Amino acid sequence: MRRLKGKKRALAFKIDLHKAFDSVDWNYLREVLIDFNLPDQLVRLIMFSVTSLQLSVIWNGEELPYFQPKRGLRQGDPLSPYLFIMVMEKLSHMIMSRLQEHKWTPFRLSRGGLTLSHLFFADDLMLFGKASITQIETIIDCLSEFARRSRLEINLGKSKLFVSPNIQGQLANSFSSACGIPLTHDLGIYLGVPIIHGRVKARNYKYILEKMQIKLAGWKQKSLSLAGRRTLVQSVTSSIPTYTMQKVLLPSNTCSAIDSLNRKFLWGSDIQTNKPHLVHWNDVCLPRRYGGLGVRSAKECNKALIAKLGWQILSGSNSTLLESTIAPVPQHLLGMKVSDIISNSKWNLIQLTDLLPENVLQLIAAIPLSISGHLNDQIYWNAASCGDFTVKSAFSLIQQSRIPNAPRPEDWTWIWHLGCTERVKLFIWLLWRGKILTNSVRFEHHMAPTPVCPRYEQSPETPLHLLRDCFYSRLVWQSVSLLPTNFLSLNFDSWLKRNAITPRRKTNSPDLWPFVFLATIWHLWKSRNKLVFEGQRIPPHLVANQAHTFALESRFALESVNLIHDTRAPRWVSWTPPPHPYLKLNTDGSHNHHSGKAAAGGLIRDHNGRWVHGFAVNVGLTTSFLAELWGCREGLKLAHSLGIQQLVLEMDSLLAIQLIQNRQVSAGPASVLLTDIFMLIDFFSSCLVQHTLREGNLAADFMASMGHELTLGTTPFPTPPVDIHMILQSDHIGTMFLRR
Repeated sequence: MRRLKGKKRALAFKIDLHKAFDSVDWNYLREVLIDFNLPDQLVRLIMFSVTSLQLSVIWNGEELPYFQPKRGLRQGDPLSPYLFIMVMEKLSHMIMSRLQEHKWTPFRLSRGGLTLSHLFFADDLMLFGKASITQIETIIDCLSEFARRSRLEINLGKSKLFVSPNIQGQLANSFSSACGIPLTHDLGIYLGVPIIHGRVKARNYKYILEKMQIKLAGWKQKSLSLAGRRTLVQSVTSSIPTYTMQKVLLPSNTCSAIDSLNRKFLWGSDIQTNKPHLVHWNDVCLPRRYGGLGVRSAKECNKALIAKLGWQILSGSNSTLLESTIAPVPQHLLGMKVSDIISNSKWNLIQLTDLLPENVLQLIAAIPLSISGHLNDQIYWNAASCGDFTVKSAFSLIQQSRIPNAPRPEDWTWIWHLGCTERVKLFIWLLWRGKILTNSVRFEHHMAPTPVCPRYEQSPETPLHLLRDCFYSRLVWQSVSLLPTNFLSLNFDSWLKRNAITPRRKTNSPDLWPFVFLATIWHLWKSRNKLVFEGQRIPPHLVANQAHTFALESRFALESVNLIHDTRAPRWVSWTPPPHPYLKLNTDGSHNHHSGKAAAGGLIRDHNGRWVHGFAVNVGLTTSFLAELWGCREGLKLAHSLGIQQLVLEMDSLLAIQLIQNRQVSAGPASVLLTDIFMLIDFFSSCLVQHTLREGNLAADFMASMGHELTLGTTPFPTPPVDIHMILQSDHIGTMFLRR
C-alpha cells in the first residue's frame, strides 16, 4: 500500500472495540448460535452458562448485593473465546455480503493476486478498501450495523486510519472527518509484530529490548551462578524475540542489541557494574561439543526461523501466502520434469554419464523411485535425515560457517560428561579455555596491582599454580587423599583432563577420585576468592573436608539417577530360523562415513537355515538409514518375485522396524521407500516384521558390505558367495554372541 502511485489509492483501518468481551449482547449471541445451526439443546446449555453469571462489588470494604449483568462474556472462561469468534464471524459475513454487492471495493495485493478486505484475530480488526468517501461510508455503515446488533461499540479515539502516500493532506483529512477516526502514519503493532510503512529501522523493534530489560530487571544477578545465568539466557531471554523472529528479519542493530543484553547478563554486568566478558560471544554461541555454551546468536536464530517460513512457502503448506504476495506462479516453471531419465521405475543414467561427474551420478542413483509410480514429487530438507524441516537443523546449518574454525569435538565433550554439578562444569570449561580470573589475567586487564599469588607472593598466579603448585594447595591435596601417579608432574591440560574424567568400571560403584578431584579444585577456587575479595583465610584441612563431603554428595546424586553406571545386562544373541513353512528375509545397510557411499544386502533362508536366494545393492551416495530401507525394499521385491507367501522380515535397525510396524511414512526419500515396503508387505499372505541385534544379522551385514564392490544397482545371488559359508554355518548351528 505504501508503494501506490497515480490514481490508485487505498486506505486501512485499525479498529479498536470498546470493552469487547464485556459488551457482547446475549440476545445477539443466541441468534449467532442458531444461525450456525447448533442443536437447540446445545444452544440452551451455552446460553445458560453465559447468563447464569452473578456479580458483586466490594465498596469501601463492604460487599454489595449480587446482581446479574445483561451482556458480556466471562473473562477466563475457556468457552468465551470461541463464542466471541463466532460473533465476529457474523461481521465477516456482513463484509462479504457488501463485497458481493460491489459496495465494498477491497485492496488488491498484487497484479493478478488476491484481494484483501479484512483481517480478524479475536478483537484485533484490520479493514482495507479503496480510498473514497463512498467506501468510507460503506465501511462505517457496516460497522454501525454490527454495533447496533451486537452492542460492540467502536472506540473512535483509539482506532486508526492509514492512507496510501499518494493521498494528499487535505483529502486525507476529509477521509478522517468522514469516519471520525484520526489519521496516523504508523499503525503500530498488530498481533505482536509492527506494521512497517517504510524502511525497516531498529526503533521499530525497540519493544523487544524493553521486554527483555523488564525481565532481566526482576532477577538478582548476584544470587545466580554462571550456570544459572546461562540457563536463564537460553530458556527465557532468548525466547522473548522468537515470536517476532518467525515473521520478520530483524535489523542487524536489533540483533546486536539482543545479544548485548544476553551477553551482559551472562557475565553478571548491570547498570552499576560492568564485569569482564571472559569468553568471546561468538565462542559462547558455538555448540557445546565445539567449545561453546550452546547459547543462540540472535541473528543466526532469526535466519533459522525465517527459513521455516520460506520452507512452508516452498513446500506448499503456506500456499495462500505464496499466491497473495508473489502472485500466481508461471506455468512454464511448473512444467520442469526429470521423467526423461527414468525408465521402468529405475534411473537411466547412461545419457548423463558424459555430462555429470561420478559423485553427482552416485547422488542421483541413491534417490529412490517408487515401484508403483503413483507418488508425487516433494521437496526434501537435506539437513535432516527425516527430510522434514526443523528450526534446529536450519540453525545447525547456519552455524557450519563458524564451526570449521572451532576446536575438535573430542576436545570439549568430556567436560559435559563429568560427574559434577553444572556450575562446576562451567568452571572446568573456563579452566580449559584458560579464562578464569587469576591474578595473572587480572593484572593483564589492569584489574589487579600485581600478578603474583595472594598466598605465596613470589610466583605468578596461574591456574596450575593456584590449583596444584601453591604450598597452600599442596597442603589441601595432602589432606584429601592418596594422590595418583605423576599427579604433581603433569602439564596443566593433561593433569586436569586425566584426573577429572570418570573411568569406566565393570562394577556399579564408580571411582570416587574424579569426584574428589573436581570438588577439591572447585573449593580451592572458592577459598582463593574468599581470601582475595573478603580477606577470609580458610585452613587447608577445612577445604579438604568440604571438598570430600561435596564429592560424596555428587556421586550419590548421580548414582541415584543412573547417570554413571550402565544398568544394561549382557545378552546372548544368535540367528534363529523361522518356523515352518515361513522363510526368513534378513536385510542390512552399510555406509562408508568417509566417502558417503552406501550399500545394502540381504538373504532368504528356510527353517533349516538353508540358502534360498540373496542380493546386494550398490545404492550410491546416501545415508545409513536410507541404505537400511533400500535393503528392505529390495529384499521384499526378491521374495515376492520368488513367489514366497509366508515371510519373516528381520532387520537390526530399530527405527526402520518401528516405522514399518506402525506404518509411519516420513518425508523425503524415506517416504518413497516406506510406501513401497508397505505395498510389498501386503502382497504376502503373512509377513512377520521383527527386530534383531547386530550379532543376529551377521549374514545380511556381509551381503551389504559386498555391495560397495559392485556396480550401481542390485546384483542377485542365487547361490551364496564363497566367503559367507562360515557365517551361514555358524548361524545354522546356533552360535551365540555376547552383547554387552
